[in-house]
Amino acid sequence: MSPLGGKVALVTGAASGIGAATASLLAELSATVIGADIADETGNELFASLGEPHRYVHLDVTDPDMWNEVAAGLDRLDFAFLNAGVMMRPPDVPVLDDPLSWLEPDRFRRLMRVNVDGVVFGLGALVPLLERSGGGDVVITASTSGLQPFEVDPFYGASKAAVIQLTRSLTPWLAKRHIRINAICPHSILTNIVPIDLRMRPDKVFSSPSYIADSVVRIVESGETGRIWVARSESEPAWPIEYVDVLPREAYIGEVTS
Repeated sequence: MSPLGGKVALVTGAASGIGAATASLLAELSATVIGADIADETGNELFASLGEPHRYVHLDVTDPDMWNEVAAGLDRLDFAFLNAGVMMRPPDVPVLDDPLSWLEPDRFRRLMRVNVDGVVFGLGALVPLLERSGGGDVVITASTSGLQPFEVDPFYGASKAAVIQLTRSLTPWLAKRHIRINAICPHSILTNIVPIDLRMRPDKVFSSPSYIADSVVRIVESGETGRIWVARSESEPAWPIEYVDVLPREAYIGEVTS
């Protein structure tokens, strides 16, 4: 039996794609799953098929008050998969169009609110609950576009680089609360946020959302923390990047982990 069996898990972006695949897998592993999204029709349909004790909740991850309401409705929490995300490139824009031609303030602000604020507000609401439950795990969906140049949508890459750095920097603070945190960096997963033109390229090979769901479960089961995992293709398991600090670490980092 998976160590996730009998645990309570919350998944954002749970109505489709990676979130739906992960919610379904967690349910198969006998976890109790709370799925959160703004796509209520699709989300309710999925969770109706999963049956009790799993349930769906409406959540706009950019709204801290809604996060607090969701957290208040949970008696305990053992695992949070902060997965909700969007791209900035409009879906109907050719993949080789200059990204500065569709740089609009409202579009950029929405990108950062979902991809960065949604993670920060989620951590703010859920970490106290995880701590009261005795500790647990957080996995954040980042992207390989946060690790290397992504000319298709540089702004998306910037948002994912932000949550990668957040994951690494929060690790010692969460460890003091018995909470492990990791980020997974999918590469070329076929989901609704992928621009249409990119999906149609004959040279492009996509992996399935279930590959990321399997990888997320393996990350939790590994017991690792503070790692950034690359999920490149279904032909290989996700692996953690080895980082080398470019500057000496400050002495107070040791104080945090002691």
